[in-house]
Amino acid sequence: MRFFASRHGDLYPVDRIRRIGPLPRREKGAENHETRYRLLTMDDGEQVYIDEYEAGRLLDSPVQILPAQPNTFVLGGVDADDQHVSAVWQTPVIAWGVDHEGIVKPWTAEGEDDGTSQPGPLLMPNGMVQEPGIASYRTIEEWFEAERDAQRAKAAAAKKEA
Repeated sequence: MRFFASRHGDLYPVDRIRRIGPLPRREKGAENHETRYRLLTMDDGEQVYIDEYEAGRLLDSPVQILPAQPNTFVLGGVDADDQHVSAVWQTPVIAWGVDHEGIVKPWTAEGEDDGTSQPGPLLMPNGMVQEPGIASYRTIEEWFEAERDAQRAKAAAAKKEA
């Protein structure tokens, strides 16, 4: 069972939450630091305040986790030059997490792989590579070629500016 801490440090089970409200309260702390709180409504009607960090942690947690097919990978660490392109690592996707907004993110053994703002390219079991919200490629070789072209263009632009 998973728990969260209230503003006063009391622990509550996450499965008791019925609603996470907007940011209704701001308070000045001991060092005149402003803290923002959200009001939670629990399954029995109790209302609990939590700080914005805790609310963000709860909202970013998946509401559902689905198993991934074998041979699904997050790709990353691409090196490219005129001669070769290689994926430095392929991390197996073990599950898909669906968040409260319906956005699906890959989960690896290291947890949610959110990249920094978006997941990295995904190598699917059928051999396709998908970059969520950007492009899809029929093969990993096609994706490598696109990566090589993008890195060449970036290098050319940098030379031009120098």
